Amino acid sequence: MTLKARYDPKEDRMRLELHPAADPIQVFWVTRAQWLALLQRLRAVTRQMGVESQAAQAVEQLRRRPPRDPMVDALPPARLDGIRLRAQGDGVGLILIAGDKTCAVELKASGLRQLEEMIAVQAERAGWDPQAALERLQAGAMASAAMQRAAGS
Repeated sequence: MTLKARYDPKEDRMRLELHPAADPIQVFWVTRAQWLALLQRLRAVTRQMGVESQAAQAVEQLRRRPPRDPMVDALPPARLDGIRLRAQGDGVGLILIAGDKTCAVELKASGLRQLEEMIAVQAERAGWDPQAALERLQAGAMASAAMQRAAGS
């Protein structure tokens, strides 16, 4: 299974491509909020699992742009409704939800770290400020928790 991502400035979304070994290629639109929230969750999961940072050479390889395939570019992306992460043994299941269709990808620790790096690199290429977005998401979660506590008392 190969995952590829590319920012589309016209749509202001990421185009996420799943290239499974046997199944047909699946393409999804991922919004900025979904993309950056996934980055936040992946960072938490990799810290929790104790996944080591990759060597500089491996990260540099992620920064190279993969060649474009006109056949894949012609596929219409499905709008992604949700992304879930589920712990599975020594890895994590990445579940993509688009309407009534779900797609699951199993990631071991090394694949999890590669996905995190890919998401961060693509966010930077898109001009999205991942650090500022992560801080906003964290502040929003804290504010939401405080409102729930206040409503419960």
